[in-house]
Order: sequence, then structure tokens, then C-alpha cells
Amino acid sequence: MPPSPLGYSCAGKVIAVAPDIIEFSVGDMVACGGEGAFHAEVTAVKKNLCVKIPAGVKPEYGAYTTVAAIAMQGIRQADIRLGESCAIIGLGLIGQLTIQMLKASGIKVVGIDIDQQAVELAKKSGSDVALNSTNAALEQTVYELSGGYGVDAVIITAGTSSLDPVELAGKLCRRKGKVIIVGAVPTGFSRPNYYKKELELRMSSSYGPGRYDGNYEDKGLDYPIGYVRWTENRNMGAFLGLCASNSLNIDLLTTHTFEFKKAKDAFDMIMEKSELFVGILFKYDTKKELTQKYVSSTAKEFLPGGPNIGFIGAGSFAQKVLLPNAAKYGKMVAVATATGNDTRNAVDKYGFKQGFGDAVEITGHKDIDTVFIATRHILMRNM
Repeated sequence: MPPSPLGYSCAGKVIAVAPDIIEFSVGDMVACGGEGAFHAEVTAVKKNLCVKIPAGVKPEYGAYTTVAAIAMQGIRQADIRLGESCAIIGLGLIGQLTIQMLKASGIKVVGIDIDQQAVELAKKSGSDVALNSTNAALEQTVYELSGGYGVDAVIITAGTSSLDPVELAGKLCRRKGKVIIVGAVPTGFSRPNYYKKELELRMSSSYGPGRYDGNYEDKGLDYPIGYVRWTENRNMGAFLGLCASNSLNIDLLTTHTFEFKKAKDAFDMIMEKSELFVGILFKYDTKKELTQKYVSSTAKEFLPGGPNIGFIGAGSFAQKVLLPNAAKYGKMVAVATATGNDTRNAVDKYGFKQGFGDAVEITGHKDIDTVFIATRHILMRNM
């Protein structure tokens, strides 16, 4: 299997737009999310997954947009109102963003986590009360904050295989309150609290309406605002609006910034948990010359005879069937794919001398006399 790109939230400057795109122009600063918004120097993202960064908002704030939209959608699902109360279980990055947004909305907030450092950060994020989940006075404190009723909603932003978060949510919620699951937690809770209080359990799907809908994300078909007030794109824009009005403290959550060439150090830190981290940013060399060509320094010298092969597309079928056999009998001259990650992998794995990001480079290559078209036919209609 080829290596997969990581990430789904980024920000940067537009360097090109498709002919049918009128919402964005070259030079715009944008925040991007979802499919295509990888950790990379250049990304290609569909229009409904991009929003302009308002003037005066730092680009690094834009890099948080997708994660913040996840937090915002959890709040939308809670349908929490001005003056009500909400508990957040799980105080990682999404939990901290949720706290800040709730406070900007006039909500009383309780932050809960098993990590005391996360609890202390929640206090700085504005939580009215922040407690360790092991605190014996937790339930009593929550009831006092909520006037003796329990909180109106609980948003679970933790990630764990334990049932503790969903059980605790049932204890803290008032009658007919809501429990919203944003994080990855099991839902096999015991009956008493949820039954007796008639609690409503809701799932929050990622960034909001439109997520996982091919018509919305891939084809760019928006939902009318009169019927769907908050889509994933509008949630992303709302977060940047809060940044523009200085309603959030994103700098507080940025614990690390790494040069992209040192990305491995960041992932090692995360996996080893060698130090406290919350928000981690990658910084790219924006002065680096961009190119759609990659030349292998390890490609083998060609032997006389055999076809001079070029490939357009290097997907799963090409890699499983065509490329291994073609590499046995032909001269692997060049390959072109839609993404730099796949191109680089194909060049290095199958011995191509060159890799490109544009199919025209293959059909017009002077050294190629045999072309394999291994991509969808509809993508070749303008060739």
C-alpha cells in the first residue's frame, strides 16, 4: 500500500483556482478542511471545504478551522441557550475550543478531565468551574453551579474505550437534558439515569451538515440557508468570525510550532507523550519554488530494447496489476498522478525516472512511446 497523507485542517494562500470557481481568487488567504486539506506544501481542496480568512486574522488561526468546526457542531447539537449551563467531558484541543465558544455565547461551563494539566488549561480558557474527574466533590459542585438541577447539556469530547464519560454525563445532566457525543467513546451506558431523567443522547457528525455527502463536498452543491442554517462550511466561517472579533484565545491553545521538515519530531512527541501538547502547528517554507516535477536520483539505468513506458494514474489497480508487470519488461520513463504523494511513491517504488502532476507531461514526453492510461476515463476527456 502507498503511504497515505495525514491531516484534514490547514490554511494558506490560493495559488490557482478551477475555471468554474468564482468564490475565491489567486492570492486569497483561506482555511481548508476535510479531503485534500493534508499536511502538505500544496493541497487541492473542494470549494465547500474552503473559507476565506478575514482580514486581520492570523493565518495560523485558520489552521484550526476544521477542528474548531467539530467543536462548534457539538454545540449546535446541544442546542444550548443563553444563560444555560453545559459540562464538557474531555479537555483536549476540541474540549478547550468548545469551552471558549460556549463562554463567548454566554453559557455557564464546567470542564472535566482526568488530566490535571488539562483542567488547569480549561480554567484559562474561561471555564467557570474546571475539575478533575476523580474529584469527590464533582457532582455536588456541578449541582451547585446549575442551581441544584444539573446542567442543561453535557458534551463529551473525550476519546476512550471506557464507559466512564457517558455514565458521568448521565449523572450530571438535568431531567430531559441532552448528552452530545463528539469524541470516540462507547455508548453502552446503564439504564437508570438516562431512563429516569428521559435524557436525549445525540451524536455530532464531524464539522456539520454536508459532511460525508458527496453532492455537497465533491460537487459543491450547497444546502439552502433557509433549510439548513449551519453547514460545515458555515461553521468554519463562524469560527473565523469569532477569531476576527477576538472572542477566542487561540494563542493559549498553541503549545508547539514545528517546521514541516521536522514533522516527525511532532508525531514522535504525540506518540510518546513526552510533554504536554494541545495545539500543534506545522510551518511551511512559503518561499520554496513550487514544481510539478520530481526527478528520481536512484532510478536504474535502462537496458537496450523494450518499450519506453509512461503511466497516467497510479491507483490501486495500476499498483497491484499493471505497474509490477510493466516494470519487468519496459523502461519506466515517467508517471503522472493527481497528488504529489502518489507520484513520489510510484517513482520510488517502480523505478520511474520522473514524476509529474499533469497528464500532459506524459502524452507529450519525447522519450515515451507507450502510455498506460490507468485513471478514470472522464478525467481524460480534455486531453
